[in-house]
Order: sequence, then structure tokens, then C-alpha cells
Amino acid sequence: MATALQGSDVSFTVRVADTGTFKTMVCEDTLTFDVTSDITTTKTKTCGTFKGVGTPDFKANGSAVFSTAPGGSEVSYDEVLGWQLAGTKVEFIIANTNSTVGDLIRMSGYGYFSQSQFIANDSDVSKFTWTLEGTGTLNDTEST
Repeated sequence: MATALQGSDVSFTVRVADTGTFKTMVCEDTLTFDVTSDITTTKTKTCGTFKGVGTPDFKANGSAVFSTAPGGSEVSYDEVLGWQLAGTKVEFIIANTNSTVGDLIRMSGYGYFSQSQFIANDSDVSKFTWTLEGTGTLNDTEST
């Protein structure tokens, strides 16, 4: 019987590349992870069609509620924006935090925050969105 993995059991953690402790995104609401590969197609007259596959590209997107007092183990909007403005290379891990639910999910790599947006709408809490563009090779090896 199949067992569903709850989105609340998947965490996004990040730190400045190769330094310090990984921190969780403060008050995370959504997380999307995209991996794409460019495919080129060459059609020939006599040999059929050939496909070329490029190196996979990856990026993560998310949203979070802005916290005025993030904990020491949380990444705030101010840190995300600061890393983006400074062009700071970061390291991330997306992982299943509930090891009792089937196979583990663990993806890690390096990247740069390329987009952030602060949202302050009337009658709602302040939020922010972010995009992290991956660089190098994605590590998709499960690890416990």
C-alpha cells in the first residue's frame, strides 16, 4: 500500500556555502523544486531522429511568512535579501524529515538567491517569496 509523504515533512535548509550550520527557512509556507534538461533534436534524411541531452539545471522557489523575531536556527527574509544583494553562494538541502514514511528524499547543492519579493497586503500577514538558482551538479543521493 502506498504511503503519502506530507509536504510538512519536507524541509528546506540553507547556509553560506561550506560554512556554519544549516538553517531552516523561517515560517516556510511553500516549496517547489524544478529540475530541467535541455533536449535538442536532430532529424536526418536517412538515419532517423537523434536526441541530445544537456546538463540538468535546477532551482528552488518558496514562500514564507515574515517573522520579526526569527530564531537562531531560522533564515530570515533579511538574510535571503542580503545574500541576494551580495551575490553570496549558498548551499542547500531539501530533505524528508520523517524517516518513518517510506523512502527518504534528499537533494542538495549550491546556488544563488536570484529573486526575492516582500509582500505586505492589507488584512494579511507580511510574506516573502524567493528563488534560488542552482549551480554545479545536483546531488540527489539519499542519506540518513
